[in-house]
Amino acid sequence: MISARNAKWSIAEGPPKHVRQRLTDFAPLMQRILYLRGISSNEEAGVFLDPEGGKIHDPHELKGVEEAARRVLQAVDRGEQIAVYGDYDVDGVTATALVIELLRGLGAEDVRAYIPNRFDEGYGLSKTSLTRLRDEGVSLVITVDCGVRAVEEIEHARGLGVDVVITDHHNPGHDLPAAAAVVNPKQAGDAYPFKELSGVGLAYKLGQVMADLKGEAVDESLLELVALGTVADVAPLIDENRALVARGLHFLNRTRRSGLVALAGEAGLRSGEIRASSIGFGLGPRMNAAGRLETATTALDLLLCDDRTSGERFARELDLMNQRRQRITEKMVERARELIRERPESIPLLFVIDRDFHQGVLGLAASRLMDEYYRPAIVGWDNGTVVRASARSIPGFDITRALDGAAHLFERYGGHAAAAGFTVRRERLGAVRQHLAERAVEVLGEEAPQRRLTADAEVTFADLDAELLRFVESLEPTGFANPVPMFCARGVDVLDARAVGQGKHLKMTLAQDRRGFDAIAFRMGEFSARMPRKVDLMFHFERNVYRGVESMQLRVVDLKPAGA
Repeated sequence: MISARNAKWSIAEGPPKHVRQRLTDFAPLMQRILYLRGISSNEEAGVFLDPEGGKIHDPHELKGVEEAARRVLQAVDRGEQIAVYGDYDVDGVTATALVIELLRGLGAEDVRAYIPNRFDEGYGLSKTSLTRLRDEGVSLVITVDCGVRAVEEIEHARGLGVDVVITDHHNPGHDLPAAAAVVNPKQAGDAYPFKELSGVGLAYKLGQVMADLKGEAVDESLLELVALGTVADVAPLIDENRALVARGLHFLNRTRRSGLVALAGEAGLRSGEIRASSIGFGLGPRMNAAGRLETATTALDLLLCDDRTSGERFARELDLMNQRRQRITEKMVERARELIRERPESIPLLFVIDRDFHQGVLGLAASRLMDEYYRPAIVGWDNGTVVRASARSIPGFDITRALDGAAHLFERYGGHAAAAGFTVRRERLGAVRQHLAERAVEVLGEEAPQRRLTADAEVTFADLDAELLRFVESLEPTGFANPVPMFCARGVDVLDARAVGQGKHLKMTLAQDRRGFDAIAFRMGEFSARMPRKVDLMFHFERNVYRGVESMQLRVVDLKPAGA
């Protein structure tokens, strides 16, 4: 066992002398951690460690946002029927709820949500749904978390006499839709200083501008929805996103939404202790389960309901759906592994298609395969006519840019650098596969890439104390682009190792120089029977609360025999 995760380890370079001299308020280990997050002075550290006080950019700098706000306010004043058209993931659902509440707060009397069914309609706008909305009296559609690539669909809406205001954070295509307004910081000519807002974050910015134009202030408690959607969508927790999420967590820990209170209970979360990781591993998956297995309506209802009984019912439904989603995902990943073994890939990219795959968990399966094999992974469902697929990628391989090179082959596609989706006719699948394989070889090389893990610092167990733990926790909210600090320790004694969680995970008792810690290594249960007596570790240092008792714990990311 060279490394449990077949990873190459390294230790990041620490701060130069002139930076250390400007971070004198902090111990050397803390200086390293701050420096590796772009912090080089006591003043910068003070701002970084107070994320709720971080900068919120002027929403009026967003291209098209004032035109969008004026058209929406005009519809409210005229009493037009408005539809908020969202996506079925947490980002889309929270954005839908946020805009509906904004509009109702502004006096809108006829506003409704429309979230497409993943299985019948697929992602984003469709001509059929736009026609249906027009027939039901809708004259303005506001998209959230979708729409920026819907050129033909927007043209169809214009022909119907329906205006569309687009708010979307995904990468635009070559041409923008001819909508009443397009709000997307990634569009050409947009001067907004931060380009990585989530869909719900962008919806909140629209709300700020609408409130400004009315001479009012936006309800900041809506930031709890921004925190939910931003973290669940794995948006980078830097710059404005970090400030928005930090403020949102403040409100989320004091939420008055009966549905969120109940959902936190189902996830075993206590008020006042909800962090970004609580969304990523507790609240987000439960909310996403609705759109993955059925429709996202249950998740939206949970956010908008105003009584305890309904909130508890929706929360329980989402928890049960999430349990079912977990079982489906496990079976699907195992089937994908079988297909990979039957056809070993010599290229640094996985491409797995099957008729029995569940459409709702394609992205989850792709993410699991990407993590296990450390290759970009495409997982698709084949109905005999078309293939719908989700893609997840590793650092260094922009999957959406790779798809751009075969744009003419897809019925539809879109996404981010790390995650994307597409629909392609079955007869074109071979061409898509060949293009992505060639692109992967071109970017990543002939061999499967090797995972790289970089520690912020090498430490001994003597360094791991309550002061360091409090500092690590002060870096919250952490997540994508602002990771929890990683530490490396060498020559650690393994006092005990056993598989837990039905054999999936590895629980250990570790010691170094007579100082001991409990440790958990997720998805490493298979190593319990062949653990060496001494190991080197890559790990996170965290607080564990079990039955009301707090302790310091190591969350092991990788391990190998000492000195290997």
